[in-house]
Amino acid sequence: MSAVLLETVQLRVGVPRRQLIDGFDCSIRAGEFIALLGGNGTGKSLLLRTLAGLRAPAGGSVRLDGRDIDSLARRDIATKLGFLPQDPDATPQGSLTENVALGRFPHLGLLQMTDESDSQRVAQALADVGLETLAQRELSTLSGGEQRRAAIARLLVQAPSIYLLDEPTNHLDPAQQLGILERLRGLTRQGAAVIASLHDPNLALRFADRACLLSGGGDADPAFHQSTGAAAHHHARHLPFVSFGLYLGAVFAVAAATAWRALNRPIPTKGVTRVPDRDRPLPV
Repeated sequence: MSAVLLETVQLRVGVPRRQLIDGFDCSIRAGEFIALLGGNGTGKSLLLRTLAGLRAPAGGSVRLDGRDIDSLARRDIATKLGFLPQDPDATPQGSLTENVALGRFPHLGLLQMTDESDSQRVAQALADVGLETLAQRELSTLSGGEQRRAAIARLLVQAPSIYLLDEPTNHLDPAQQLGILERLRGLTRQGAAVIASLHDPNLALRFADRACLLSGGGDADPAFHQSTGAAAHHHARHLPFVSFGLYLGAVFAVAAATAWRALNRPIPTKGVTRVPDRDRPLPV
């Protein structure tokens, strides 16, 4: 069995006056691709930030290689764990190559500069995300999708053993989504672990080994978001991982019920001008 790279113990995540995840126990092993699924506001982004050590948990702990992540220096964390936020934290500046090369910073010593091997890593990462022809472009001149791929390239250059990605397919067209997720899947075959939040269950079904469904009181699918409060917390605590068949079945059931209601809703006639029958001549 593969080694456990990241582990949560009775983890609690929430916002003021609202608990989203309660008592969450999870072991993430080398070679795994885990998809985080759930509606808006169910805590996917908060969970990823907590796993990255960027946000203190409301309770419980996160362990990186068996050690409490709060006890580790940020540089030590960055050599083992990489995080892709949902949106960029700052206005992009500098060239594409310069920005992607920043991923090597955790591996450099004091006053150490990047060398030829680092440059080769940058070139390979740009090729992996299809941006090699834009290497010298200013990052601010790139489209949203190109900037997203640049951020992923910087993460590839960082080369951690754990990749945490908050909606990595943001701003990407369908072909690019498949390409990026296939590249991430390739990282797991090299021994890395990938945890990514996704909104499309079809992508999760295609690329992930396991799915973690969050139902923490936000706008989750009705089939899973049965209630807020203790019932939702109980659900998140005891059923964190669900089968894709169950998830997809619930999604299709909700879609079918919505379509049925729409088809059987009475059509209002008050204030509506009747369209003449096709076989009758139009009035002159």
